[in-house]
Amino acid sequence: MRPLLTLFLLSITAHVFSQSNPPKGRLQLGVGYSTHGTGDMDGISFFTEYGKYTGKRLEYGLNIKSTIHWDEYNVLMSRPDGTVRDASFRYSSAGLQTGPFIGYHLLQAKHHQFMIQLGAFGRFQHATYPSMYNFYFDYTTNPPRPVFEFWNDEKQNTFTGGYSVDFSYDFITSKKLMLGVKVGMQNDTNGDVITQVCFTIGKKI
Repeated sequence: MRPLLTLFLLSITAHVFSQSNPPKGRLQLGVGYSTHGTGDMDGISFFTEYGKYTGKRLEYGLNIKSTIHWDEYNVLMSRPDGTVRDASFRYSSAGLQTGPFIGYHLLQAKHHQFMIQLGAFGRFQHATYPSMYNFYFDYTTNPPRPVFEFWNDEKQNTFTGGYSVDFSYDFITSKKLMLGVKVGMQNDTNGDVITQVCFTIGKKI
């Protein structure tokens, strides 16, 4: 009888201790679809984020995010032997950024969480696309050859600062595991508007 009573008292103590020590924050990972500019380039976005709770509805924290975007100007040439040669011009942009944020929980329930998030960041970006380009065929050759002309008025590597606005929803399991989605956009001093729709996984800690 005593072992059962001891086990019961230990379980009650553990339950009370867990209730009196709620999670102080969350740690999440996210990955998803992203666009760069006015939908000019498609790509992916992935991030890790830590948020610390300060009361029932507010939190603040830090995130690290990276994006990769790409596109191409399609040029396909038919050769005399009937084969097709791909002469497309391909370009890309990739960036790494980090910064603080503050979040407000519009909905904070046991198994559901909906939050709006405002943040600031510093960003390093590497881009291979030119400021302007022109394309034409050189008909002095046989067969005609595609010709690209490029103008580069902007730096290939840039450091910028910016702001971000995100909305996120999370379903919280009984083991404090978080599964959700985050939708957001950002803008920086270089005028690069980036949007994202990411799936997230995390845990309250």
